[in-house]
Amino acid sequence: MIEAAKRIRHFTLVVAVLFFAVPFSLLQAQGIDVSLPDVSGDPGQTVTIPISTGDITGEEIISYGFDIVYDEDVINITGIDKSGTLSDGMSVLANTNKTDTVTVGAASGSAIEGSGTLLKLTAEFVALGSSDLTFLEFEYNSSDGSYPPVNLTNGSATVGDLDTVSVEGPSAVVKSGSTGLVPVSVSDVTGLDVQAYGFTVTYDTSVIEITGTDIAGTLSSNMTGDINADVPGEVRVSYAATEALSGDGTLLNLEVMAKSGGTSPIEFSEFTFNEGQPLASTVAGSVEVNAPPVNFNTLVPADGDTVNTSGGATLEWMSSSDPEGEGLDYTVTILGNDTSFTTTDTTATLSEEYLHSYLDGSAYATVEWYVEASDSYFSTSTDTMSYVLERMMAPAPFSIIGPVDMDLVVRSLTEEYTASWNSTVDPNADPVTYTMGFVGVDTSLSAGSDTSLTLTGQQLLDQFVAPDQHSAEISWYVEASDGMAVTMSDTGTFSLWDVTEAFDIAAARIDENDDFIPDMLGGYARITGTVTTGNYASEGSMQYFMQDGTAGISLFSSGFSESLSEGDEVEVVGQIDQFNGLTEIIPESAEDIDVLSSGNDVTPNEVALTDIGEDLEGQLVEISWISVPTDNWPSAGSDQNITVTDTLGNELTMRLDQDTEIPGSSAPEPGLNRIVGPVGQFTSASPPSDGYQILPWAREDIVHIEGTAVETPENLPDEYALNQNYPNPFNPTTTIQFQLPEQSDVSVTVYNMAGQQVTSLVNTSMDAGYHQVTWNGTNDAGVQMSSGMYIYRIRAEDFTDSKKMILMR
Repeated sequence: MIEAAKRIRHFTLVVAVLFFAVPFSLLQAQGIDVSLPDVSGDPGQTVTIPISTGDITGEEIISYGFDIVYDEDVINITGIDKSGTLSDGMSVLANTNKTDTVTVGAASGSAIEGSGTLLKLTAEFVALGSSDLTFLEFEYNSSDGSYPPVNLTNGSATVGDLDTVSVEGPSAVVKSGSTGLVPVSVSDVTGLDVQAYGFTVTYDTSVIEITGTDIAGTLSSNMTGDINADVPGEVRVSYAATEALSGDGTLLNLEVMAKSGGTSPIEFSEFTFNEGQPLASTVAGSVEVNAPPVNFNTLVPADGDTVNTSGGATLEWMSSSDPEGEGLDYTVTILGNDTSFTTTDTTATLSEEYLHSYLDGSAYATVEWYVEASDSYFSTSTDTMSYVLERMMAPAPFSIIGPVDMDLVVRSLTEEYTASWNSTVDPNADPVTYTMGFVGVDTSLSAGSDTSLTLTGQQLLDQFVAPDQHSAEISWYVEASDGMAVTMSDTGTFSLWDVTEAFDIAAARIDENDDFIPDMLGGYARITGTVTTGNYASEGSMQYFMQDGTAGISLFSSGFSESLSEGDEVEVVGQIDQFNGLTEIIPESAEDIDVLSSGNDVTPNEVALTDIGEDLEGQLVEISWISVPTDNWPSAGSDQNITVTDTLGNELTMRLDQDTEIPGSSAPEPGLNRIVGPVGQFTSASPPSDGYQILPWAREDIVHIEGTAVETPENLPDEYALNQNYPNPFNPTTTIQFQLPEQSDVSVTVYNMAGQQVTSLVNTSMDAGYHQVTWNGTNDAGVQMSSGMYIYRIRAEDFTDSKKMILMR
């Protein structure tokens, strides 16, 4: 055992050498773990305290020694127990005669191996309380004379069911040269019968001085106490009361006088509640002494300056700095209307609107302001400065004259258009200049001191009409400026239309939403087409029909009349309108109609009666095999709507207008007729999807078809026949006519050139007479057929016949 003790003492020197030769982290990582447990029990109870070790196999450990310190008022270590431990075969001695310390030494003739319990200590719990079990030192000794490093873990002993109160020192910042209060806080002490406490704290006297305590508003507000600050850097505090404390939060405040910049730790060297119960678990705090930002001054506006409201105002001040090197925020405060805002810059801009609101209708006001520089904790303010704020009076209100709520039609790129407005005056007698602005358009046009501005058609179109458009809605206004303030006029709106280039009639009639109303309704266009009729209007007005290769349209005016003839090619500028479903172009004057040429072809489009509809509106058409009633034929100067029918019984209104050559003429002969005229429309339906008419102009537009007298028993066809379809070639429809000498079961079928059936047009019993059927170029499924040659075949009783026809897409 003496040899073991020598080895222990030698271990201290070796450990010291190794400590400085090898990094501690490496030793710790490579050492053998040795640990003490946490134990608990009641007073008077005997307890065994195991000391655990990591695996020492191969380390050739033949001896070890250690010291453990503890609080003998709580626990008393009385001896050792090596049974069942790694030390069972060793000679072990323990010295328990020392105060608060036990020293143990063990030796063996052979190496011990394994891991687990190295040795057990026997102990007795003395009294309520808590004690740390701490290795003062520990060493293993190998047979080769080396001392393997160890990693030590301390333990604890708790006697009785103890309550613990957390005590936290202050974490506060105080201003340099000032006195402040810093809190000592506790967790909930309710029900723990705390009637007294005492503690000692230490601090850095070069940074602060603790001069006293303050219990107002704290948990200790009803207690009496004492403070002893006789020892520099140390304060001893004690408080007591007849009633127990309750709650959590600030136990009391320490009065701190800040000396110089820096941070002082606030550490508890002891803290006791009552006579030791409950236990106190303390956390040190700190007090930082911080200096405020350095003094600084405002720059502009200076005291007594005059600032006008135009364009706003800029406030500027010197920069400050923070002694601790922290970043600063500047808060600008404007007195009078309690305005403040924060920035990191040394300038701030007040908007013109804000300045006017500050004046609140007055012409002048005195504005007081100052700036405050702040770090994370403290601030430094400038002196309060003042300046005179003066309202700049804007020019008087004024209004625009035009164009407003109108259509501006650009017929020529060189034509000039003028916008005008009323003049204004400036209350300060400053000269006023005008600028024309546009809503939603990033442009403006200067008019100088004039109250009007003239632009060419080219300028208007380049500025406002997109390349793929021919119209725009323009909202405009005028700004009057005296150089300091601006007054804006009211806003006017007008429609701008580009009719410098002509486009197809079909483009003017586009109806993308299929509501039977042209999308351009109310807009303006320049179109070119051929007049196909005479005038359908009375004297002083006009209504012609015109068409191009794309569509037809009615040319109408009630304000003037222009003499046009069939075959005239005309260019018209006008507004697209609709009257009871009939689409029209309405020029403003005769100058908007230009006859380009005369004598052009006006051959009508051959169609079936059932084709008459929106697609043919305004176009000159011809329908054949039409029965025309003559019992109500109009007299001269009168109108008449006559219902005509085709051979299949389909009906159509033929309008005989009083301003045409037809009323008063002879009625058609009995039989079937060919009718030529433009397709019109007159309806009150919404949408306007019916009321389609044919409007012949001259008597020769209604032509009797020879050999088609009224079908009476004596003039019925005397043989079966199938006629050639018309038109042929065709697109999109064609009419097939046939005759039956007697009632027959009839089928009319269309085939492709491969002999495959395309569609069945007729498959029923029909009376004797003249008949016709229309094919629209689709199959039985409604699918459009491709261009090519097709065969149509009739079968009626024993009669069959077929002919060829050509569909051209």
